[in-house]
Amino acid sequence: SPQKLADGSKNMAGAALLHCLNLIGARLLAESGPGDQCANYWSEIMIDTTVGVGVEWLLLWALIKALEEAGRPRLADLVGGPAPDFWAAPSDNGGPLLPSTPSASLEKRRAAWNAKVRRYAAQLAAWLVVVTGMKTVMMGVLVAGRPLIEPVAAWVLAPFLANPDLKLVMVMILTPVFMNAVQFWLADGVMVRVRTTNRPA
Repeated sequence: SPQKLADGSKNMAGAALLHCLNLIGARLLAESGPGDQCANYWSEIMIDTTVGVGVEWLLLWALIKALEEAGRPRLADLVGGPAPDFWAAPSDNGGPLLPSTPSASLEKRRAAWNAKVRRYAAQLAAWLVVVTGMKTVMMGVLVAGRPLIEPVAAWVLAPFLANPDLKLVMVMILTPVFMNAVQFWLADGVMVRVRTTNRPA
């Protein structure tokens, strides 16, 4: 559905931001400890796409609640409400209507479109803030859990040590593709769960 596509595009934007943050995090971890960047990046991916999704749910829920407590219910509704459907626009009788249908006034169609853009922009900005907050929390987890996490990463990647190119493919392509697919599925559930928990449909 168009709303699923809107949610998916937000997830992709979050994944792109997370990739950049993971590269920075992997380098910082390598400079401050014995692990190499590939192992650190693999650890980040595994943690972010599993435990991190639960943290994202908590942060998104907390953000909506904070907006409500701050007296910004309309903004909270924009962030926590359903994703916009850019294909349909309201008709004069309240039913679905394609934006190009002439029976809806130009002003009404323009206002409906602008409202959808504002909702999408608010949800996208909120999601990027949530992803950044999650990454900050997960970096703390990685640093605190380094004595346990680094040996696990080294053990998993040990079969690829003899072939650096294969190791790079495993860390930078195969693992992210599979785990990001898992994360997209879980994150989609997070968005739906937060909406049904915090806000009316």
